[in-house]
Amino acid sequence: MKSFIAYDESNNFPLENIPFGCFMNPTTNKVSCCTRIGDKVIDLAIIESERLFDGPIFSKMSSKIFNNDTLNVFAGLGAETRREARESL
Repeated sequence: MKSFIAYDESNNFPLENIPFGCFMNPTTNKVSCCTRIGDKVIDLAIIESERLFDGPIFSKMSSKIFNNDTLNVFAGLGAETRREARESL
């Protein structure tokens, strides 16, 4: 796999180990859904708004799943959705 986000392959968060979580966005002072690749925290709502999640599951969704302060909606969509999100990243 290869990402559009550069990272050192010896890092604990390579593409094969992409975590999902939430962080306090210092720009907006709001909690945002995120992931981490290498040393970069990625705001998933921004990735989603730019339509970078382009797999079959995400392309059918009409609502924003990462524009929340928890991952509850995303987690409820199951393993196939998480797999597709990782593949997009």
